[in-house]
Amino acid sequence: MEGRSRIVLIAALALTAPAYAQNKCVDEKGKVTYQQDPCPGQVRAPAPAAPTGKNASMQLRIESHDMEMCAGTWDNIAGRLEFSRNQIARAREQGRNPGREEMLATQDRQNMMAQFLPGCAKYGFQDARDPQAEQRNSAVAKELMRKIEANGAEIEAIGQRDIAAREAASRARQASERERETRRECDMARKQIGDARAQISRYSGRDRVEGERQIAKAEQDLAKTCPPG
Repeated sequence: MEGRSRIVLIAALALTAPAYAQNKCVDEKGKVTYQQDPCPGQVRAPAPAAPTGKNASMQLRIESHDMEMCAGTWDNIAGRLEFSRNQIARAREQGRNPGREEMLATQDRQNMMAQFLPGCAKYGFQDARDPQAEQRNSAVAKELMRKIEANGAEIEAIGQRDIAAREAASRARQASERERETRRECDMARKQIGDARAQISRYSGRDRVEGERQIAKAEQDLAKTCPPG
């Protein structure tokens, strides 16, 4: 029985080797260590920049989906870790050696972290080696949910701005069309006045005077409603 427990312990120690640590650090003496935090002199990759440009709304949606996936996956991992702890505690309560449960818990955590961190470490998630790391990851997940809400508000604001821009463009097109129609009508009116003046030039006496009066009145009305030709 003692030999079996020793084998289980050796296996558990092997599984806790830093195979999934994010950073391999080498000090000035050549000593190699593995750690979750950045090595001395190493800066953690910055968070993705806020999307800009005409596709900002789509970029924000994609970013929010990715953050939601990471936050949700961490919640599932946290549940699995809590379940493993309960299994270990139950084994102890039953007077059994919890070595097997601890080995399985370590292996399960490493497998989950190996799949989780490559896509989600950019948000600040760490290998959940201890309760403090789990608490930090939970805080990261909460912060991501706040960012998702902020993204939603920004997406809505972008939508409102797009609607306002489309309405403004539509009004501008309508105004331009009205202006073109007015110019066409004014050009037609000027042509009619010109034709009338040519005809009046052939009149004489009272008819010519009356015609010129009417033409002058038409030119005054045209000047009030039409831009200069």
